Amino acid sequence: MSHTKVEAARGVKWIGEGAQLALKNPAAFAVMGLIIGVIGIIPILGGLALLVLAPALYGGIVYAAREQQQGRKAEIGHLFQAFQTEGRLPQMVLLCLPLIGGYIVAGIIAAILLGGALLSAGVASAADSEGMLRALMGAGSVVLLFALVLVIAIMLLVWALIFFAIPKLILQGGEAFAAMKLSFAAAKANIGAYLIFVVLVAVAYGVVAWLFAQISPWFAGLAASVVVLPVACCGMYLAWRDVFGAGETVELPVMGTSPEPAPPPSEPPAE
Repeated sequence: MSHTKVEAARGVKWIGEGAQLALKNPAAFAVMGLIIGVIGIIPILGGLALLVLAPALYGGIVYAAREQQQGRKAEIGHLFQAFQTEGRLPQMVLLCLPLIGGYIVAGIIAAILLGGALLSAGVASAADSEGMLRALMGAGSVVLLFALVLVIAIMLLVWALIFFAIPKLILQGGEAFAAMKLSFAAAKANIGAYLIFVVLVAVAYGVVAWLFAQISPWFAGLAASVVVLPVACCGMYLAWRDVFGAGETVELPVMGTSPEPAPPPSEPPAE
């Protein structure tokens, strides 16, 4: 499957058109986002479950976006489309591997850099407690900034692997690792649009979470999931259409159903 290259400005348009698409059926998309948000705030188990199931659930919103965009109605049940379609869920769960790996690598990098900064400041200022504090503050700020840049770079690479793989697997099926390879190549070819989209979504998510955190920390993640997540997933679907073509998606057979039998070949005309 070949991908096309689009201009960087399409990253902004994916978000704008994604918002318009979500607003065509705001209740359904908001509830889907709310369900994901509720799963995420369940102590310990919710976060772990969401880490593993996030690609499948995001794919459900992508599927709903496709339905809404093609003139059918998005439904809350579409959130679980990967669970209802034979063969989809195992492959979509595999998309969590880059996320898990990214978090682990980011954590290791942060621990090494911050630990090294603390050790250096402590050795350099062991005889002077005030000097040690100043050294810690100076070294810590520089290292923190460097670690933040590295973590952002790692997560951008991780999302490049799954950005187009989520729509690919939920709408067409296939093998997860092949889909991730395809996604990375398409994101690399469209690096401008991809970066603009991901960065704007991350900023919007952070702003909405911060605003609602002023009311209560419990509202931060929920509000961001309700407001930003459906728009992001609708935009992800539109990005897939742009880069891989509108005619690429196919109807999915639902588990327990059989495809229509092919019509018998017609008889050759009698001579």
